[in-house]
Amino acid sequence: MKKLDIVRLNVFSCFKEYRRFEAQKILAVLCTSLLFANGAHANLVVNGSFEGGTHTGGVYTGGYITLYSPSTAINGWTITAGSADWINNGVWQASDGNYSLDMSGLSAATIKSNSFSTDVGQLYELTFDMAGNFANQVLHNSHTKGMSVDVSGSSQNFSFSTPYPDWYTSNPAALMYPDMHWETRTMQFIATSTLTELVFTSFENNAYGAALDNVSVEVVVPVSSVPEPGMWMLLGSGLAGLAAFRRRNVRS
Repeated sequence: MKKLDIVRLNVFSCFKEYRRFEAQKILAVLCTSLLFANGAHANLVVNGSFEGGTHTGGVYTGGYITLYSPSTAINGWTITAGSADWINNGVWQASDGNYSLDMSGLSAATIKSNSFSTDVGQLYELTFDMAGNFANQVLHNSHTKGMSVDVSGSSQNFSFSTPYPDWYTSNPAALMYPDMHWETRTMQFIATSTLTELVFTSFENNAYGAALDNVSVEVVVPVSSVPEPGMWMLLGSGLAGLAAFRRRNVRS
């Protein structure tokens, strides 16, 4: 092979590598743009599933600990009134992870999250899982559990109705607690400050309250930020072009 042919071959190989590199860069930018446009946001709430903390400030017995105001035993949360039971899977099935709360330990609890950063005027969505401790549904004729949520000047009440027949109260540990029938609740709010906190308050002033787990707050992405059909077509064209380019490389 002549020297000139070798030089031409090297130049051609370098050009192919450059085109491949540029195509991959463009595809990476498109994928990143779509990812952010579709609202890939982290949960702003610290320890929303109540997994972290220390068993102090209460009485630990039988797989749960009763925490009294002003306990900060659960990372990221403060019991500001009443008492709550911090319960592990040894008592009942958590919605997420190994721990959840009975919002009435021996009386109705109010719990407050640590403040988290928000943008004033931005719309956010709170989600959490709710169930109930219905071991007293016959004793106190309590077939619905409730609590309120306060955030950024907005307040909303939530309830959970018993999924169990009354005779299940004969053995709640075997008939109720293995399947708590968790349901997800949602609430949207507009931030009024750069720091926001959540406040949950139980309605049950006894030892059998609503159950709470898996608390999350995320940014609500405006509809205008959702990729239009043209963006999806552009991404599809980029993928097709990259595939065709690779096939040509293989043939050459």
